[in-house]
Amino acid sequence: MMQFQPDNGQSDVPTRRYFSSNHMTDLFQLLPSSKALHQNFLALRDSALHRPVRDFMNDIYHRMGDPNGGFLRNFQGNGFHARVFELAVYEYLSTAGFSVDHSHDQPDFLITKGNETICFEATTTNPPDRSDRDISIFGVQPLTGEELFEKIYREFPKRILSSLSKKVRHQYHKLPQCKGRPLVVAVGPYFEPGSVTMTDDALVYALYGVGETYGVPISKEPFFDQPQNRTISAILYTNQYTVPRFFRLADGALDQPNYIPPGLLHDRCWPYP
Repeated sequence: MMQFQPDNGQSDVPTRRYFSSNHMTDLFQLLPSSKALHQNFLALRDSALHRPVRDFMNDIYHRMGDPNGGFLRNFQGNGFHARVFELAVYEYLSTAGFSVDHSHDQPDFLITKGNETICFEATTTNPPDRSDRDISIFGVQPLTGEELFEKIYREFPKRILSSLSKKVRHQYHKLPQCKGRPLVVAVGPYFEPGSVTMTDDALVYALYGVGETYGVPISKEPFFDQPQNRTISAILYTNQYTVPRFFRLADGALDQPNYIPPGLLHDRCWPYP
């Protein structure tokens, strides 16, 4: 049974710590063997303004569980954005009224509502060098119009499709828990600064071959026209499952006396993608 106790920190906002009757697991307590820590993880851990976010994430993590035991290491290291995305997907599914089973290594979730069960996998596009790169919009480099179109309509869908193709190769449809059930893949774009702002029009074209590419040639056959990809029933694309979304939803975060709304010194309030 979870017990909620007042935080003894120095914030002016009441926050929560989450304790188990047996032990406390804190996403932000460094593992003994932690070495390569993601810079955005460290920024989130050390920010007094984001204490409600840390409590919110811990709450979700405790409810979600960690069946393969690797979540914390990834969350604190170069898998930070992918694990934040997974927390957000779980919370989205839970609040949407699904019963969420996270007991299998694959897929990430089995979700049930009524008599229908769906296999659900969460994936992200990450920096190609697997680094701890800061992908916030403050790192966006100026581009010409031609370069911008090339990035949005060629590079962006290429990276998304690469992540989806990796999921296809897992052959989830052959797993006992997935046989005869639809598979939905949620995907988020976290491969470079500003990637969360890229239009999803290009992704629609890359998936279905419909829409406009504004003169940028697309050489690859649409994703769902390729027979091997038909084991995936649907793609859920979201570019909003980032730390600022948790900030907007966390209890008390927006009520803090030292919080400045976005647009006013926003670089001091939103240093996290």
